[in-house]
Amino acid sequence: MSFQLVQQQFVSQKYFKPRPSIVLLLIFCFLTGVLSHLIIYFHQLNEGIRVVHSLFMGLCYDLMIASLITFFAIIFLFCLRSKFERLIIILFYFIYSAIWFIDINYYFVFGTHIPFHTLEYLDQLDNFTSNILDILGNYTFLVILIIPNVLFFLFTWVYLRKNIRISNINLGITLFYLIFLGSISGVYPNSYVAKNMNDPLTSSAVNYFYWSRKVTNDAKINKPTNALQKVIDGLTGEVPQEPKYTDLPLARHHSSDSCSNGNSLDPLASALCSDHNKNVLIILLESFRASEIDSYGSEMGLTPHFKKWEQQGILFENFYANGFQTRHGEIATYCSIMPNYGDSVFSHYQHNHFLCLPELLKQSGYSTSWVHNADAAFDNQLIMLPKIGFQKIIDRFDFDLGTEVLGWGYSDEALFNKWISFLNGEKEPFFSTALTITNHHPFDVPEKFQRFENRTVQNKYYEAVGYVDSVLNQFLLEASKTKWFKNTLIFITADTSNYQNPQKPFNHFEEFVKTRTQIPLLIVGGNIKHSYREKRYFSQIDLAPTIMDVLGFSFTNSWMGKSMLKSKHDSLAFTNRPGNYWAVMSQKGRYYNEADQKDHFFGFSENENLKHEYKQIGKAWIDTTRWLLQENKIWHP
Repeated sequence: MSFQLVQQQFVSQKYFKPRPSIVLLLIFCFLTGVLSHLIIYFHQLNEGIRVVHSLFMGLCYDLMIASLITFFAIIFLFCLRSKFERLIIILFYFIYSAIWFIDINYYFVFGTHIPFHTLEYLDQLDNFTSNILDILGNYTFLVILIIPNVLFFLFTWVYLRKNIRISNINLGITLFYLIFLGSISGVYPNSYVAKNMNDPLTSSAVNYFYWSRKVTNDAKINKPTNALQKVIDGLTGEVPQEPKYTDLPLARHHSSDSCSNGNSLDPLASALCSDHNKNVLIILLESFRASEIDSYGSEMGLTPHFKKWEQQGILFENFYANGFQTRHGEIATYCSIMPNYGDSVFSHYQHNHFLCLPELLKQSGYSTSWVHNADAAFDNQLIMLPKIGFQKIIDRFDFDLGTEVLGWGYSDEALFNKWISFLNGEKEPFFSTALTITNHHPFDVPEKFQRFENRTVQNKYYEAVGYVDSVLNQFLLEASKTKWFKNTLIFITADTSNYQNPQKPFNHFEEFVKTRTQIPLLIVGGNIKHSYREKRYFSQIDLAPTIMDVLGFSFTNSWMGKSMLKSKHDSLAFTNRPGNYWAVMSQKGRYYNEADQKDHFFGFSENENLKHEYKQIGKAWIDTTRWLLQENKIWHP
């Protein structure tokens, strides 16, 4: 039997009647991908030739994805012979276009396509309710999702109801289209993805699903001997001689005597050190980046109250987030550990042993607490926070019914009011930290703080910054009236930066990284002797050692940061956005590694030795952190 005869018999079966709508469906999917990327890259015109290159590669990739996904629709088109097939096809395309729409909106908010690790939160969808409602109110929802699907519904109703045969030639063209796009065309973009998967401009959500998966932690990581030594060389403190510390390479004895060891001439120590026993508060402001704050050069006037408190506090001009998500900021701030990017330390390493700031202070007689206006169970915080030393956890379930809801949780104003009431009943000394939420997308604020008629995401973000500034000021004023304020240090910072577009275009890569990762650090309280502006570079991992140093507590642990009071001349700050860049920064120079493809160095001179040194230090920090976490070498005596 000839191939042609077999083909004719196969096509002639009543359950296999292909239709010209197949090709139209493929074209429709492809155009959706094109439209998606045109919308995305319209906002990235300042990137020049990289946009054109990435757009081309992304379109190739989208062609492949469209063909592969459509394969299942073709099965339905060929095999289903009832009216139910129309519903199947409509449902398929609705899901397909919905994925694209969600990805586009995710890009507008966070500056990247949907990463794979976002899927970790699918079991906590209640936390995303405000985001979903905000998306439904976006005009692009109608343009990209509703209108195409209505048109597609009409198309299927009018066109698919007819029992139209197509020739073997057209069938062959259709199959060739599928095979070509699913193989040959797919090979090239896949090879590009393999080599350049970290390019932030590379298109396609599926691409980002791929590169952001947990790929390194499944495989055994060999001990990074050279990298580990570089990290060790930068540590302070004495190497403990006790046998129980032998297997903990970063373990050090820290004598916290900076405030009593002749440091009165150091400007930072002079402003910060005090003889009084101190309470400690840490305020982690959600996505509160430095570029929108008046004290850091913003001309928008969004934070006048922060500017006022700067006049009676210690402002750090160069302070950076170690990561780009709340989970990164928390592990760095509380435990002085570089986050393992892509994986949540709280979730994937919850069985590891950590000795963090809350636990050390608890052992020193402090009451410890953590306050949040959303669900503490998110990202496994409810499990991990007590493990690292927090005795009391207060979250949205501890608030009164009827409390104002804004976005992901109760309002930040309600959070600060709750916190003040709680602290007034706490026994001193206490250590407490608050994590806000209102300055997270969708950036809902009370009507009186809505200053823009154009309700874009960017403008709503600016409004949220102004709102946070106002309620933070209200909290500080109320705190200053309490009996415990005079013995309290308040560290005001952020969990991470924000990925909204900048106020001004970037002139070079340093400005890009600075905007994306610099966060504020302002220390206020009754013990601050005088205002001071610190110019040295620090990051979140330096907070915990500094607090222990200021309080005068000696300790032994495996922290990666160092006390700011012990950084006499220069200090290094590290930040990382996997797939985009990582950076090592100091006053001497700033080194930026752009997606492992391009080096950038800024300093007083193009010092190649310093550039090489910082590059090696950055790689060492990343490799060492992954190995320490995988092998549970942070703490386990």
